[in-house]
Formats: sequence, structure tokens, C-alpha cells
Amino acid sequence: MNQKYIEKTLYTIFRLLFSLIFIVAGSGHIFSTHKVAARIINAPLAPYLELFMPIPVHVFLAGIVLLIGGIGLMLGSWTKVSALALIAVLIPITLTAQLGGEESVGPLFKNIALIGGLIYFAYFGSNGWHFDQLEHRRKRVYISVLKTISIVFLIFAFLPNVSSKGLVPKVHASEIKAAIPLPKGLAILVREAKHLQIAILTGIEGLKGKDEIKLSSVSIIVCGKLGVESLKLGSPIKKSLDDAQAAGIRVVACNLSLKEAGITNSQLEKTVSIVENGLWEMVRLQSVGNYSIEL
Repeated sequence: MNQKYIEKTLYTIFRLLFSLIFIVAGSGHIFSTHKVAARIINAPLAPYLELFMPIPVHVFLAGIVLLIGGIGLMLGSWTKVSALALIAVLIPITLTAQLGGEESVGPLFKNIALIGGLIYFAYFGSNGWHFDQLEHRRKRVYISVLKTISIVFLIFAFLPNVSSKGLVPKVHASEIKAAIPLPKGLAILVREAKHLQIAILTGIEGLKGKDEIKLSSVSIIVCGKLGVESLKLGSPIKKSLDDAQAAGIRVVACNLSLKEAGITNSQLEKTVSIVENGLWEMVRLQSVGNYSIEL
């Protein structure tokens, strides 16, 4: 088989497969605008994006460029322009959504790899089999068909975003945050008596609501010999324990620590409950989505 034919075929397969990620990502940005916006709202540079327009609008417009650029790359039509447009969108997406710590290292370098591939297409063009090589008249027909398909696709993409205020609702960052499910409550691990009162005050504030966060439950797990001794009858912090009960805060003593301190169940304040292993209780509460603090 002709070597040149094989090379053109392999170039074409590479370009087709490479373009799919942009088409899929663009569709996600368009059809699930607010879900994507909710993922980047807490990114370090997200507040700067909001200086220009609401984040959902950024996401929606980026989706349009990703989709059309991906289709252009797939068909090999205006390949260099499509690649440059995708680079222009991918760089701010990478800076805002992929700089969040160790868990984002993989997505970060995935985007860096994609930018590398786009630089290749921006310089060399399509290679392989592509629409840019068709004669002028036939190329115009195919480009017209591509434009029509893109327009129809975008019309249907707009429909889920239609609201009484316009095609793309101007949603503020605080509204997106409100749509993100908050943890069910707060779990605080306390090892010393001096920290117990602070934990109780923190729990009371959280249940009342502060800084747009209102907890649904608070559990204070007391471990260690010094910690559980503060829960005995006649404790100096009995009033704080009573306040905790009145606020609906669950104060829990670790039974392993009670045994180490030689304290029986009957010696504890009645407002205190007991679990066999306080550390495991923390793990359980964390596993169901609670915030957690260790003092």
C-alpha cells in the first residue's frame, strides 16, 4: 500500500479522535451550563471572570467555541483557525477550573497535552483527508451544510436556557453556590476539656447560620482521657453542655477513652451519649458528607 496514503489515513484518524473531546466538552458546557459553572465557581480566578460577565455566560460561550472548533477540527475545515480558537478558550478554562490542588493535577496536564496537540494543528493544518482540499464549489457546499447543522444544534442548545429574562439567565455566583448541596452537618473531634466549650459555641453558631452556611446538625466527639473527664457529673462546663443539648448538638464520649480514664457511664452528665470508638464515629460522619474539625 502507498506509504503516503497510509500517512494521510493515520493523520485523519488522529484528527478525528482528537476532535471528539472538544465536541463532547462543548456539548456539556451548552446543555449543562450551570453544572459546569458550579464546578468552577470556587476556582481561584473565578471572581475575575465575574468582572466581565456571569460565570454561566462564560461557560455557555466557551461551549459554543469548543463545539464549533471541535467540529471544524473533525472535518478539517478551517483547521488552523479552529485550533487557535480552541487554544484561546482552553487556556482560561485551564487557569480557572484546573488549578485547585492535588486532585486537579490529572485534568491540568490533560489540558496541557490538548494545548500541545492544538499547537500542532494550528501550525501544520489538517494533513490527511480533509474538506479544505476540496475544490472551491464543493467546499462551499460542505461548509454551508456544516454551518446549518451548527446553527440547528445551537438553537436546540439554547432552549434549556430560555428564561423570562433572556436566553442565558444572569445567575450570580451566590445563586450557584446555593444550588450546590451543602454537607449535612459538622463533626468536631475534641481531645481536651479547654476546647470543648469552643466546639459547643462553634456548633451553636453553625446551627443558627453564619456566612451563608447553615448546618443541619452538629456532633462533638470527645476522645482522650483529659477530654472525657470534662464530661463527668458536676463538670465546670455543665452549663455549656446544657446549652449544647438545648441547641440540638450531640455530644458524644468515646467508650475506649472512658475505660482508659476509669469513668463509668453513670458518672457522665445525662446530656452525653456514648459510642464505642470516637475516631471511627468521626470517620462515619465524614463518609456521609459532614464538615469535620479536629481540636
